[in-house]
Amino acid sequence: MPKQHLFIAGCPRSGTSPLTRLLASNREVILGMERYANLLSVGNFKLTPEHFEEKRFFEVEEGDTFYSDFDEFHQLMPGLVDRYETAKVIGDKKPSLYKVYDEIFEAFPEAKILFIYRDVYSVASSFQARVDNKSWSKAKDAFLAVNDWNQSLFLTREAIKQGRNIRCVDYESIFLSNKSLKPMFDFIGVAYNRRVKKALKKIRLRSLALGTKRELLLTTEHRQYIDDNANFFMSKFMAKNNVLSEAPRNHNNPLLRFWKWCSS
Repeated sequence: MPKQHLFIAGCPRSGTSPLTRLLASNREVILGMERYANLLSVGNFKLTPEHFEEKRFFEVEEGDTFYSDFDEFHQLMPGLVDRYETAKVIGDKKPSLYKVYDEIFEAFPEAKILFIYRDVYSVASSFQARVDNKSWSKAKDAFLAVNDWNQSLFLTREAIKQGRNIRCVDYESIFLSNKSLKPMFDFIGVAYNRRVKKALKKIRLRSLALGTKRELLLTTEHRQYIDDNANFFMSKFMAKNNVLSEAPRNHNNPLLRFWKWCSS
């Protein structure tokens, strides 16, 4: 069965991983977790439609990415192999895909891209968390996060203005609200079904727990740097091009009320 190619992009620490897992909770969607990270790099773009054929996609070859075992790295997305024949959508996620939009659409003219953006303070706090727990080098701190955030939004805005088939979604609407995500699933061409809604509930609870902790990691200096250097105008453009902007919201959502209370 012919499959729609879908790619997930976003500034690092903006929710590309939970978004990928959420989309793949629909059994008609197969997505890799940086399956071809090394082939999607600036100056080294080598991805072709053949990489998404069944045998090739599930057998990691040397040079494809930073891991060697597909099943081990996709433990939170079980059963991908079994649903290949009936899947309608296949693709990959890599946060920095926004740097190779032109290359993607040259190799995949009919591709669709979802770009997820997030509040810059939350992104910066998440960067800082990685530094503080020694997962990342000290150079990739909250200050660098602002530069990455600005670049990701700028390059996405430019691609959208060129008419690329890119839709924006925001982290807060997906994981910290009770908006319907049907418009996002309509865009990729599959149902927003009960299975997806069940997966979403679990992901929202985890996102809420992580978010309340990371808000505490930004210093006054961090916040001042963000205030002075983040390009907030770009986020307004993203909001205007957000596929979820017209989705209905339940303002009585207890998760959202709790999040606002923790952040106040």
